[in-house]
Amino acid sequence: MGEWVVEVHDWLRAELKEMRAELDCGTPRRLSTRCAGFCTALTKHHTGEGANLFPLLAERFPALAPTLAKLDEEHVVVAKLQEDIQRLVDEETDPVKLRAEFDRLRSELDSHFDYEERTLVAALNALLPAPG
Repeated sequence: MGEWVVEVHDWLRAELKEMRAELDCGTPRRLSTRCAGFCTALTKHHTGEGANLFPLLAERFPALAPTLAKLDEEHVVVAKLQEDIQRLVDEETDPVKLRAEFDRLRSELDSHFDYEERTLVAALNALLPAPG
């Protein structure tokens, strides 16, 4: 399961990188739809972790409680950034500001994903087999 989580993170990283590259070429009209899709996927991922994976980990590995609490807090920060970016995209705001917010989100997610992978992958692999 841990390796599967890394694969999801890698897909999300790649999507964010592609959207950011689109911003460098201007602000295409389809960015709003793509951004909404990305945010939906990321929200579902974080919701699934918070509702399903984190409680299983907390039960099986109580020492992970501080890590899981930190990751839950980071999910809240990321969700706020997502809302801000979607609003900026929908309003077709200043592209410089939009690029800066994308960079902020990308930095937050890189840090979040890296921390989660360092601290949870081994426990997830021990807890659940990879999905078929």
